[in-house]
Amino acid sequence: MTDKPRIRWDRASRAFLDPDDHILAAYDPRAATQGKLDELQDITAGELSEAMGHAVTSADDVADPTATISIDYLPSAVGVFRSAWAANYPYPEDMLSMTRRADSFEFSIDVVLPRRSEFTDQTIRALTEPLLAARGTTCVETKFYNDSSDGGLCELTVLPPPDLTVGEMAFMVSHMRDIVMNEPFSATPEKAFAAIESGEIQFLLGTAESEALDAKDGHYPKNDRARIVIAGDIAAFANSTKGGIIVLGARTVKDSHGRDILAEVNGCAIDVGAKDRYRSAIEALVYPEIAGIKMCRTPAALGEVFAILIPEQHPDRLPFVVRGATQTEGRMSSALFQVPVRQGDSNVPARIEDIHRRLRNLDEEPV
Repeated sequence: MTDKPRIRWDRASRAFLDPDDHILAAYDPRAATQGKLDELQDITAGELSEAMGHAVTSADDVADPTATISIDYLPSAVGVFRSAWAANYPYPEDMLSMTRRADSFEFSIDVVLPRRSEFTDQTIRALTEPLLAARGTTCVETKFYNDSSDGGLCELTVLPPPDLTVGEMAFMVSHMRDIVMNEPFSATPEKAFAAIESGEIQFLLGTAESEALDAKDGHYPKNDRARIVIAGDIAAFANSTKGGIIVLGARTVKDSHGRDILAEVNGCAIDVGAKDRYRSAIEALVYPEIAGIKMCRTPAALGEVFAILIPEQHPDRLPFVVRGATQTEGRMSSALFQVPVRQGDSNVPARIEDIHRRLRNLDEEPV
């Protein structure tokens, strides 16, 4: 006996049915068909495309027929919790719209644009491209609609891979809307830390690694070499002009400009002793003491997201020096020292010329 597909087109009832012949959505070739997220969330794009394709070919009375299934849902149903911007937003629900044409299956993402924003096709694509690519999807078209009372609307038409589920598509719709309204490129280390501390980890999606942000997919290892790496990473932010934040439990992807973009913040395995271990490494290996370091953790799908905030330091305390450095073949020596600095989205050791210049300037200052 052949198993029935999880969704199929029934010509007699003009509806999409589940294996038990329960109606998932009634089909109207002239209008969008309404579906429910809890009934369709595990169905893949490939399964939907096949079922909706049969509906399209059976619509003999309609020129250039299409099949569209729309789902209205609360963002919290897919794990997206609206940020502060949505407090006065009049539409609590998001909508996922999936369309089967004669030769393609696509879904649309409608993003509300911030007031007084200057988004263009280029800026929208730059913002969304790495996030779409991380899920194996491709944006084939963007359309802008003006609204005098708001910033307007941008509709992205997206082609999903066959194994992407309806639930995953709904998640993409919700978090894309959230990151555009949050304008992630303007996020400060303090805002990012506050978002993580309050559990709004989706705030980070779409943000690029920079002089003020470093993301890693997991916790630092528990060994002596890692202690020096931890100290070096934190000292580099302390030696910068803005401070910074380290986020553990985030995955990045490259965009077309070579930047590392936070595409997933699903967390990493919980490390109960991480906070004490990191503080121990900083206190033992960094001189002088870095003021105001904060750490927090928040639950995530794979365990936790852990963040370390390094505030901007007073210029008189710079530079922060790390005891221990790498010798040849990766060996570590406590007899050496390093002055790490942040350069773009990477940490590099300060040049010896700069260290010498700094020491000369200190020697010339009046006592």
